[in-house]
Amino acid sequence: MPELTIRRVENKRTQQLTELWRAAFPSDTLDYIDGFFAHLGQDTVTLVGECNGDVVTMLFLLPAEARFRAKRYPVRYLYAGCTHPQHRGHGYYRQLMNAAAQMVAAMGENAIYLHPADERLTDTYKRLGYRSG
Repeated sequence: MPELTIRRVENKRTQQLTELWRAAFPSDTLDYIDGFFAHLGQDTVTLVGECNGDVVTMLFLLPAEARFRAKRYPVRYLYAGCTHPQHRGHGYYRQLMNAAAQMVAAMGENAIYLHPADERLTDTYKRLGYRSG
């Protein structure tokens, strides 16, 4: 199994990000993907995991805030987290999620939150340590 290299990339659309998005989310149209990148803020964190120079896993951390008892807490909303279908089962996404959690903590933010699209993904994120809140 090739070693995964995790890095932060610029918030712009690249061919590799588009190819990975289309492989992982085949029902998303190119117009949708174009729209996402066109409106992607500079304060979004884009993390990728690469094997042999190929992007095999990615996620976007959009700035957000949580409110609890009249207090506001900076958090990140995880969007479009995925691994290429040909590279699943190697723990790459777990490594990427761990790096994302460390990055968010180092930025002084409080949490990563997400809204899984279905029960299967809810189970995946529970295995990664996430819980309903």
